[in-house]
Amino acid sequence: MLASLLFPYDDDAPELMDTWLGELEQEGCIARYAAEGSTYIQILNWLNHQKIDKPSQSKIPAFDESSRILANVRERSSEEGKGREGKGEERKGINTLSPGDDLSESGKADQIPYTEILDAYHEHLPMLPGVRTFSDARRRKLRARWTESKERQSVEYWQEFFAYAALSDFLTGRNNAWTGCDFEWLIESANHIKVSEGKYENKVAT
Repeated sequence: MLASLLFPYDDDAPELMDTWLGELEQEGCIARYAAEGSTYIQILNWLNHQKIDKPSQSKIPAFDESSRILANVRERSSEEGKGREGKGEERKGINTLSPGDDLSESGKADQIPYTEILDAYHEHLPMLPGVRTFSDARRRKLRARWTESKERQSVEYWQEFFAYAALSDFLTGRNNAWTGCDFEWLIESANHIKVSEGKYENKVAT
C-alpha cells in the first residue's frame, strides 16, 4: 500500500519498498512495529526537527521496542555511501554471487548469467559504486531487463551497454554534474532505455 501511495507509476516500487524501509531503519531514521494487528512506521527523532504548536493525542498505537519488526536488511560495508572518493580497487564492490548461486526464487536453475553481467559492470565502470551484495530485488530487476528483449539476452549485450555508459561524462560523474549512477540505477527500466537511446551521450560543442 505504501508503495502505491508514494510511487503509483513505478512498477518496481512494491518489490523494493521493503529494502528501502530496511535501509532507513538501519540508518536509525525509522522504526517499523506491529500493534493491534497492523504495522506502523515511527519516524525517529521527529520532535527534534519538528515543532507542533498544538499537539493532539495520536490515534495510532505508540511505538514500543517490544513491538519492533525485525528487518532482514542486507549488510552494508562501512565504506559504502562515503562518497565518490577513490579509484580502482577502492571503488570496486565485492561480488558475493558465485556461479552456483544462479538460482531463481523458486530454487530452479536460472539461465541468466548474473555473475558475468556483474563482472562486466565492474570491468567497464570501476569509477561507479561497486555491487557488494546481489540482493533478491536486484536479481529480479536484472531478470526483468533480460527477459524484456531477446537483444539483451547475452553477456555481449551487457558488455556493450556498460562500455557505452562508461563513455558518458554525466553518468560516470566526470563532469561533476551528477553522482547518482550505479548498477541498480542502470538496470531500472526507464533509466536503461534512456541510456540505450543516447540520452546521456556527451554533447559536442559547436
